[in-house]
Amino acid sequence: MAEIGNERLRLVLDHVPALIAYVDASETYQFANRAYETLFGLAPEQMIGRTMREVLGEKYPEAKPHIDAALAGRRTMHDRMVTANRRSHYLHNVYVPHLGDDGRVAGLFILAIDVSDRKALEQDLAHKAHHDPLTGLPNRALFEDCLQQALERAARAASGVALMFLDIDNFKRINDTLGHPAGDEVLKTFAARIKKCVRSTDVVSRLSGDEFVVLLENVADAETAMSVARKLVAAMREEIMLGRDTVTATTSVGVAHSGGRAAIGARELIARADAAMYQAKAAGRNRFHLA
Repeated sequence: MAEIGNERLRLVLDHVPALIAYVDASETYQFANRAYETLFGLAPEQMIGRTMREVLGEKYPEAKPHIDAALAGRRTMHDRMVTANRRSHYLHNVYVPHLGDDGRVAGLFILAIDVSDRKALEQDLAHKAHHDPLTGLPNRALFEDCLQQALERAARAASGVALMFLDIDNFKRINDTLGHPAGDEVLKTFAARIKKCVRSTDVVSRLSGDEFVVLLENVADAETAMSVARKLVAAMREEIMLGRDTVTATTSVGVAHSGGRAAIGARELIARADAAMYQAKAAGRNRFHLA
């Protein structure tokens, strides 16, 4: 009867959509279900008698603190990314200590659940919460966080930070004459051109409507920032093809540089860049102005 019970238990565990194993106090596998074979191509028979170090390989150091905690009598949980079947999987691991009749830890039970879909959803929601859906650029909330961190780093390193505010000259006219879908295409092209003019480490953000901002770190002086602004203005002068229509969407750019002053705050730098942009507009648009 006991054998029948054990067979039924294994049958149940082999059909559970999770990795289930038992490891003794020497970290040697004594049991593993068929889910290991499904995910890793590693049959239970190949795992029994092998240590966790042997089975986990390069992932063993990542799991070791949790193994030690479980063998010390504490239940522990952690997430670990693994590669199997040519794709990445996030495994939520639960290690539960097994207490013997004498009250000592005899081993640990392992339960690992593939939470890749949940992780992907969480990452997608996090991205959407901090990025503009049209251009894919960081939104205002993420930009403000990046600016604050950049200023803190600049203060510690006594380096300069440059901020540029841009918008599209006469953008309302494009929307009114060609329609909002055309306006959306202009915004996406505008965003792509900005990114081509700056370094991959620079932050390009869409704040709202046709308002964009560029954050440059480690900028020694205002002249360096102005050279980037000059590139931006020139890049936007190129015509944009919209089906059979051609439009020109120039830009007005306001430039502010921290000047290496550690005490400058985000609000002040933003105000200076914003004011400089409106000065560029007042001077005739299609140009930049340094605060």
